[in-house]
Amino acid sequence: MVDVDIYVINEEEYYLMAEEVIKDTNYLYLSKVDDEDDFMIRKRDKTDPEVLISLDNDEEVKMAALVFASKMLG
Repeated sequence: MVDVDIYVINEEEYYLMAEEVIKDTNYLYLSKVDDEDDFMIRKRDKTDPEVLISLDNDEEVKMAALVFASKMLG
């Protein structure tokens, strides 16, 4: 059995697919437990790493998505 980190966001459960550190920021790539097509990216708050926050803008989303895609494609 594999241990999976689960996060509750807006009363929905998401599992952690990957976590990457980019420019001193931890990005989490999450997929909804009951719908793997529902995917999101969050980042850890720098003052409280237990808190996950939304990305600041579309540019940050694109950058984080490109890093994830590059990693998955090898």
